[in-house]
Amino acid sequence: MILAATLLALAAHAAPLRASDLERAFEVKVGLGKSGCTVAFNGRRFDQQGYADELHAFARKRRATRVVVKGDKALPYRCVGGVVFVLQRAGVADITFVDDEKK
Repeated sequence: MILAATLLALAAHAAPLRASDLERAFEVKVGLGKSGCTVAFNGRRFDQQGYADELHAFARKRRATRVVVKGDKALPYRCVGGVVFVLQRAGVADITFVDDEKK
């Protein structure tokens, strides 16, 4: 519930969407593996320790303003929150969380 409220608050401050934003947008998948959080983007998968610098550099290089974070709503907040923090530091203004739970 707290995660949803935090992500909704972030989305409320998002600027109107432009076509150029969609061209630079990308998706990040967050999961939980044997050793902790996993993060996947741009065809690569990282464990909880190795993704931050790579994700920051990738978002800055793409000049991304919009990112969709996918993951199960039961994920620990530290997994999703860490990704959101890195994206915010990279200058991403529009971060959307999508529940990727299999039904």
